[in-house]
Amino acid sequence: MKLLAVVALVTIILASTAVLLQQGGSLLAQFTAWNSPDAAVPKQVPFQAVLTEPGGAPVADGSYAVVFSLYPTATGGSPSWTETQNIQTSVGVFSTHLGTTNPITPTEVAS
Repeated sequence: MKLLAVVALVTIILASTAVLLQQGGSLLAQFTAWNSPDAAVPKQVPFQAVLTEPGGAPVADGSYAVVFSLYPTATGGSPSWTETQNIQTSVGVFSTHLGTTNPITPTEVAS
């Protein structure tokens, strides 16, 4: 079984190399060029955290309105991006995608 897996892996590597050589590197360049549309900043960012009480204990399971913001400086100033989401917690833990209600653009990321 291990030999079959190794043979399959080597075959995939050789086939991938052959495709890249046939394309003259242009295929790889298309996916790594910063000016390529495929290299655009995603409009959503996965995010997971623990919501806690002021004392540090996880909040009770439930639904909470949470405001997410990106700031151009480490302290002070106004946010360059913000959105409010209703999140569900389980032992304080929640997962979401930032940019769900207000897409994140390159301008917000670059500022």
